[in-house]
Amino acid sequence: MKVLVIGGTGWVGHHMALACSRAGYDTTVMCRNPHANFAGEVAFLPMISGSKTDRDFMHDVLAAGNYDVVMDSIPHPDAIALLAEFHEFYDRYIQCGSVGVYAPPQYFPADEAHPYGPKAFKGKLEADLAMFAANEAGILRGSVLRPCCIAGAGKLPLDNIGGRREDFIPDILDGRPLDILDNGNALLQIVHVRDLGRAFALAAAVPASVGKAYNICGKYSVTVRRYCELNAQALGKEAEFVSCSFEELIARHGESIRGGLSFLAEHMCFDSSRAAAELNWIPEYSPEAAIAETAYFAKKEASR
Repeated sequence: MKVLVIGGTGWVGHHMALACSRAGYDTTVMCRNPHANFAGEVAFLPMISGSKTDRDFMHDVLAAGNYDVVMDSIPHPDAIALLAEFHEFYDRYIQCGSVGVYAPPQYFPADEAHPYGPKAFKGKLEADLAMFAANEAGILRGSVLRPCCIAGAGKLPLDNIGGRREDFIPDILDGRPLDILDNGNALLQIVHVRDLGRAFALAAAVPASVGKAYNICGKYSVTVRRYCELNAQALGKEAEFVSCSFEELIARHGESIRGGLSFLAEHMCFDSSRAAAELNWIPEYSPEAAIAETAYFAKKEASR
């Protein structure tokens, strides 16, 4: 099987490429920046540099590639339009979405039948809609994998206020109390980035995945408070907390956190049974292991 991974030098994308390579697929990486952070991890794979929204470039790449599956780690409607236009040059397309399109969930665990929510992540929603519209029109044989909060070495962990700030782990290490919303009782679900990459490799082997969405999430949710405690526990520390209202947190940390905090305030609990049944995907990493690995990574980054 020949696979093209668009965005294959990014954090998620390079794990998609590595998983496809491990599965024995003839894997090519496409990226805008051949010197991106994770380019070295996939340097053994063929690499093509250019923009996925450049029409002539994409025509030439797809016409020459004879790919069975094209994947995109950060899909965009403009790129999806080009992939649909040149659909005759490859068989199937798989993009990385987000369970953020369900926000706020109406029931738990939310499955793929859940409607798009009024707080859906705008970029992911637009990409979902573009892909499914092209799929229903018969000009793109596409599917989408929707991860929850992604963890693992290579990126800072989600923090206590909905971002990935650099001082989250230093705050824990130095014993500073963590501000949390309403005592941290909202649910949070984690998936390890390597488990996510493996899901893409499995989906590539299942033609029946066309036209479908798959939630790719850890085995269970934990509360935000427990999540922070697990980060601290991994580092041999105890987390201390200050419970705040939503507006108190905005006043303390600024308007820039409003979007992330709004999502963190919603319960995140999702059903991945379709991926288990149809893709044979089961997460290998427990939430605790994924959280701990990310905390160790962040500690190393903070010490540099």
